[in-house]
Amino acid sequence: MDLFLSLDPSIAKRRAVETALRRSVALGQLPVGSRVPGTRELATELGVARGTVTAAIDDLVADGVLVTRERAGTFVARAPGASDAARVAPVEPTMRWDLRPGRPEAGSFPLARWSAALRRAAAGWTPTGADEDARGSLELRAQLAAYLARARGVETTPDSVVVCAGYRSATNVLAVALRGQGAERVAIEDPALPALDTAWRWAGVQTVDLPVDAAGARVDLLDSSIDAAVLTPAHQFPLGVVLSAARRRDVLSWAAASRSVVIEDDYDGEFRFDRRPVAALQRSAPDRVIYIGSTSKSLDPRLRLGWMVLPPDLVGPVAATTLALTGGVPELDQLALAELIRSGDYERHIRRQRREYARRRVLLDQVLAQAGSTATGISAGLQAIVPLPPRSHGDEGGTLRAGDAMLHTLGRYSRTDDHPPSAVVGFATPPRSQFDAAIHAFARWLREASGSDAARVIAPSPRHHAG
Repeated sequence: MDLFLSLDPSIAKRRAVETALRRSVALGQLPVGSRVPGTRELATELGVARGTVTAAIDDLVADGVLVTRERAGTFVARAPGASDAARVAPVEPTMRWDLRPGRPEAGSFPLARWSAALRRAAAGWTPTGADEDARGSLELRAQLAAYLARARGVETTPDSVVVCAGYRSATNVLAVALRGQGAERVAIEDPALPALDTAWRWAGVQTVDLPVDAAGARVDLLDSSIDAAVLTPAHQFPLGVVLSAARRRDVLSWAAASRSVVIEDDYDGEFRFDRRPVAALQRSAPDRVIYIGSTSKSLDPRLRLGWMVLPPDLVGPVAATTLALTGGVPELDQLALAELIRSGDYERHIRRQRREYARRRVLLDQVLAQAGSTATGISAGLQAIVPLPPRSHGDEGGTLRAGDAMLHTLGRYSRTDDHPPSAVVGFATPPRSQFDAAIHAFARWLREASGSDAARVIAPSPRHHAG
């Protein structure tokens, strides 16, 4: 059967799955005697590990709510009593469709291939107790250097790669390392990830807002007082624009003339649908550009695996700072990713997801057109910007409840609030079986809000000024 389950993100996943199933029984969505969907199906739909679902079902079996019949499956054993009702928390209907950006498709993680890669890595791993290279596993650095060269045009060798625990970890490390090299001011795109300026200010580096327009970051505003500029040139987050060819040349000229560095965040560079991706900016100036990538958009942000490709004079300081601040990344995880790349499974997974996200972007454009709206930004990545009716605002956290759909507003990502009211639609987030319904639900709300001016009016989100 088709069964809608909503997980409470504020509690542990095992308990959230148990609570959701218990709620379905209490509400009669799973009547007594009905068969519960299989653990594999539930895990895929909910975007959690199969073991988490199995453990939650075991708890419900032990409680007598469910019963397992050999070779038949799991069934609802009894109607809920008072104790069950007390344990079921209400869920707002506005939580039904999750269109918040920044995450790959729920349930898309290639768990079987990752598990196989992890087993192969463990089989050849010999714990020695010796200190590891501060740059990370040589096997992973070699695989990354080859992959980045062919997929993103990055010019590198294993010696220039430093493995890190994702993009935010890389930012923390670079802020400390570059401050140690004398950096005093850094320019950060606006809009950008929330609180991206925090790590720099904690490290004692002054941050400067760098506006973004249709041609990308306003690099013409950079001067010799800026020591570093943080850019997303291939696909700006969240506006979805590309740094123009002229501005790419200008920013590299600025970096060379001022002896500054460009920090290139290539967070979803693999996912361009309208044409082949533009090569990484790093390729044009490997001695002035720090390239950062991670598995957060290709696989899952919870892996906490990323990499930095550095100019030769920064490899040592950044590697030492990585080890001092984070202790490095677990070696087995690094070896598993190396195996996933070496086998070709990593790139096959990316190609599959690229096709799926391309399909979703086409459908999003079609559905919005029917609703009298449109999405801005190039056809790429995991999110798109959609203008909102004039009186639409998110809550104080920059979250928008659009009927049954939950999204983020552009104000959540802007420190200067110099943008019209817009929604950042994470079209990659919902599982495959829910995407079409989620997009149509948002479009219905958009059409109704635009026609009747019935959009929910709440206080606009606060701004996080760079200082």
